[in-house]
Amino acid sequence: MMSNSFHLYNFDYNTRFLIATTAIGGSYFENWEKYSKASWIHYALKFGIGIVVFTEDLISQDSSQHINGAWQKLLLPERIAKEFSSVKRVCLLDTDIVISPRAPNIFEQVQEGYFGVVSQEKQLPYPLIEVKKRIAYLRNKFYSSDYPLDSILFAAPRQIFRHCGLPEFDDYFCSGVLLMDISFKDVFTEGFHEARKKQVLNSDQLAWEEPYLNSLIQSYDNVSWLDYKFQTLWNYEMAWNYPFLYELSGELTSSDTAMHCIGASLWNSYFLHFAGSWHESSAWRTAELLPASKLILQHDEFEKYLNVVVTGLPKGKIVPVFLNPTN
Repeated sequence: MMSNSFHLYNFDYNTRFLIATTAIGGSYFENWEKYSKASWIHYALKFGIGIVVFTEDLISQDSSQHINGAWQKLLLPERIAKEFSSVKRVCLLDTDIVISPRAPNIFEQVQEGYFGVVSQEKQLPYPLIEVKKRIAYLRNKFYSSDYPLDSILFAAPRQIFRHCGLPEFDDYFCSGVLLMDISFKDVFTEGFHEARKKQVLNSDQLAWEEPYLNSLIQSYDNVSWLDYKFQTLWNYEMAWNYPFLYELSGELTSSDTAMHCIGASLWNSYFLHFAGSWHESSAWRTAELLPASKLILQHDEFEKYLNVVVTGLPKGKIVPVFLNPTN
């Protein structure tokens, strides 16, 4: 279903759970369609979840309140409540996320009455400082010698909040995945207008909404920290597991090798996020090359196999044919 301002998928007017994103301006919607849409549609159909993609500004460009699409995310819950009365819970996703066929239903991971977010600081599968040092070192070596080996990349959460002039907390989530009850819409709408009143939108410290959203949401007690698999950061994955990809630099965009590495990461993650503006993020474009139907079949078959009870009984020596001395 399509309107002048949004596109709807797998939605009817009994839909209670909705994935929502903004793809406003430029090639955002086209890129989402090419590189992420197929994985989102499979996920939505599997769990009976609707999808809405807003492609026009939620605030008129002629308005004195107009702001970039990242900040407009704060106005999404209120707009959704007005457009879709059946929706009770919404998951706000960034467009540059690919969803693994193995991903469980995110709405079942967070109880009603709670915000669901994913830490990019704690409970990670890699040591945080070392993975960040790999990013800095490999960018400096293969992308640009101007890339600093010490920068805000290494800032602790409290340093980030302090730099932005916000209330401080010890944890920090990436705002690319955010699950909430639609009844929390006023928290976002009021937060947006409060930020505008204080003139922090697009200030030097707060060009993007993420620090502000972190401080806003963490000021509440009802925050549920989801498994890191629900927002695996490709920057971290690539630096930790596939450092050889840095040698490709700008060629990552069309690399079959990068595509296979992404496919491998989707075995170990649920939502794979290609956030950022350096070359690593351009690997997202290779997701178009992923054999989606083959991946889905493999993951579905493996999920069934996981439920098979194994006995450990011997079956005799079994070797590949080319090693079998009788052939």
